[in-house]
Amino acid sequence: MSASASYIYALPVKCISRKYFALIGIGIGMVLSVLCCVSAAILEAQRLRVIRNHRSMSVLFLLPQFVLVGAADGITNGGIQRFLRDQVPESMYGVQFYFRNFVLGLGSMAGVLSVYVVGLVSDWFQQTLNKSRLDLYYWTLVGLSLINLVIYTIVASYYNYKESPLDEGCT
Repeated sequence: MSASASYIYALPVKCISRKYFALIGIGIGMVLSVLCCVSAAILEAQRLRVIRNHRSMSVLFLLPQFVLVGAADGITNGGIQRFLRDQVPESMYGVQFYFRNFVLGLGSMAGVLSVYVVGLVSDWFQQTLNKSRLDLYYWTLVGLSLINLVIYTIVASYYNYKESPLDEGCT
């Protein structure tokens, strides 16, 4: 990384209190997950139109949503790790790993539950991919992700943060 690129990256880091890094990272990851679901919904609707015209699509059209999901996953997991490291009492440091995995496991179970419930109440999942309406499911995920982001923003704004000993402010 060049010196100027390093400076551009480091400037916001110096200007934001370290106690907010984790929460901002989690929020950015959540925004990226919403964008990923929007991208998936748009692409699936486009794929269904292409299939109706008896054409095929390149698999490279999936690249944007996979880049977004990877970025969202990495940024969110990093934010969760930093939050747990900076905000939990010292007596709980030993269980951070297990708690993070527990929370991520609950998220995975919620994803499976959402597929199950949508399968019960709609006909969006069919025997073949071309007969299914995954675009509608992805739009549902957009709505759920937005609700999750709003709840997260409200809770994060009321959370009482511990001061970081490494806080230097903007220099």
